[in-house]
Amino acid sequence: MVVKDLKQGMLLTPTSDIQWFCAYRYPGDHGIRLVYIRGRPFKRGVYNRNRRTSGIKESRTAVYLGTKVDLNLVQCSELTGIDKFIYLEGEIFGVDPPAWSYLKPVEL
Repeated sequence: MVVKDLKQGMLLTPTSDIQWFCAYRYPGDHGIRLVYIRGRPFKRGVYNRNRRTSGIKESRTAVYLGTKVDLNLVQCSELTGIDKFIYLEGEIFGVDPPAWSYLKPVEL
């Protein structure tokens, strides 16, 4: 996905049917969580439910909220390299920059 084409309110989904949003806590104490895209691990035909899958989100669609400036998060100097945010399953997440190559807009 080309990041310059993002618009606030745009729906996003992983590019492949076997990829999912996965969340992790960003280092620091400001409480921001990040998402990246990964394949969902399987074990003998069923989802492997161990610590490797603990951050996987069930939703496959997220809403693009905007940048740090749009969300008034400029004072969070710890968020170096993280500038764009999405809304997923009732939470706001920063998007790990390499994840943008695995996201696409939802076509209605």
